[in-house]
Amino acid sequence: MIPAFCFYLISTLLIISSVLVVLKNNLFTCALYLAAALSMVAALFVLLGADFLAALQIMLYVGGVLVLVIFAVMLS
Repeated sequence: MIPAFCFYLISTLLIISSVLVVLKNNLFTCALYLAAALSMVAALFVLLGADFLAALQIMLYVGGVLVLVIFAVMLS
């Protein structure tokens, strides 16, 4: 019961943050919502028991790609 509730909660938050990435006009807030969406994907990996993939998701995408996007936004 608890894992199903966690799955539905994380999936709902993932869908909301993904829609907000597309709909927001400010590029910085889009990057923050993208960080939230990628973190929710990592949380889904944790629920699946794929801890290595969750750590890889956080390090590569949230830590690497998103930092580049935020620096590009701040420099432009």
